Amino acid sequence: RLHDRLLFSREDLTSDWTKERLYP
Repeated sequence: RLHDRLLFSREDLTSDWTKERLYP
């Protein structure tokens, strides 16, 4: 999703949000 991509680039891999997305 585009929205997820935007958050991904802003929060970076260190974000808990992306960690939950990448490793559910």
